Amino acid sequence: MKRFLSRKLGGRKTKTTLPQPEISATSNSAEELSPREAEVLKLVAAGLSDKEIGQQLKLSTRTISNYLGRIYQKLEVKNRADCRLC
Repeated sequence: MKRFLSRKLGGRKTKTTLPQPEISATSNSAEELSPREAEVLKLVAAGLSDKEIGQQLKLSTRTISNYLGRIYQKLEVKNRADCRLC
């Protein structure tokens, strides 16, 4: 819980405690993938490499790598193999 000093009330300062929002284990995984991220994930699940995905979508391998980084964060996975299980 965070504590904040509220403004003076009757000549004295009072402390106010505000509740912190609860963060569940599914908070990040609840984020939706963009249509392009979903398309990249589908191709990863099909077993394509970054280069093959890039060629198919007409994007650079660096762009595919960036998409994969965001996908990993949103799905809370660490690698391609974990993505294939999603």
